[in-house]
Amino acid sequence: MKPIMPAAPRYFTPSAPESTVLNYALAWERRDSTMIASVLTDDYAGTSVDMTDPSPATLTFTKSDEIRAVGGLALDSGVSRVDVNLGGPWIRINSPGDPPEWKIIQRTGVMLSITYANSNDLHSNNSTLEFKLKPIASGSDTTWKIIRWSEVHT
Repeated sequence: MKPIMPAAPRYFTPSAPESTVLNYALAWERRDSTMIASVLTDDYAGTSVDMTDPSPATLTFTKSDEIRAVGGLALDSGVSRVDVNLGGPWIRINSPGDPPEWKIIQRTGVMLSITYANSNDLHSNNSTLEFKLKPIASGSDTTWKIIRWSEVHT
């Protein structure tokens, strides 16, 4: 008798900016560094600032930083769960400083929760995330990848 293999995680086809953002969140929840690598451009840049800090500093991230962070969660046997709640409505905007084909997705009220087996949990609440995405054409297909990401904790 052949062993029953678990089903592979299901992701959305990245044919729209929103589906790519959902794949990004799912990859964090599933601690899937391969998916994180596939939704980010090679020149991806991310920033995070905590406005609740009296002297907020901006942290910066590259694609390899994101891959290592997600991979680290996967390797940490103390992590029992990762939850990403993308919060409020999908807001799609364009920025005059960006190429016209890029799209921006904003999400408010975003929450990230990392649950540890020892109950030393980490929670990030009430963040605003902005994802800048660009289309990648391959023949007649277009997929979307995240080129910029910014997070503001309030």
